[in-house]
Amino acid sequence: MANISQINGLQITAQSASIAATASFVNPLNQQLTITGSLRGQVSALSISGNTASVNLSTNNFFTLALVNGTNTHINPTNLNPGQTVNIRVTQGTLGTGTVSFPSIVDQPSGSLYTGSAVSNAIDIVTMITFDSSIVFVSSVRNMI
Repeated sequence: MANISQINGLQITAQSASIAATASFVNPLNQQLTITGSLRGQVSALSISGNTASVNLSTNNFFTLALVNGTNTHINPTNLNPGQTVNIRVTQGTLGTGTVSFPSIVDQPSGSLYTGSAVSNAIDIVTMITFDSSIVFVSSVRNMI
């Protein structure tokens, strides 16, 4: 594969030399992009420091988070990018007693606030969507089996 360019920190690689030859036309990419085949992102594990899992939205779109039994983990999204969708796989501990909270910049459906599945080793998917750089909208799917 030939290295084409970097677009806003995203490294683009070509499957053929003919695509690589057009690299000067790729940057900046401000038109529609059609991809045939799969597109994937790197998955990063979030660490918890002082009961807070900081989610730097400028680094990735896929994260994993392992909750600590009996502890509330504050999920704090930073560096919001308008038009971004981020997924976090949240896994409960062996006792299923970890909880989650969010800062005020996170909006959740009224009457449907996300609470982690209270089951041993449960897996939830939390999706964060941004339309601007000030608010994150959250939806979730609980207790994946």
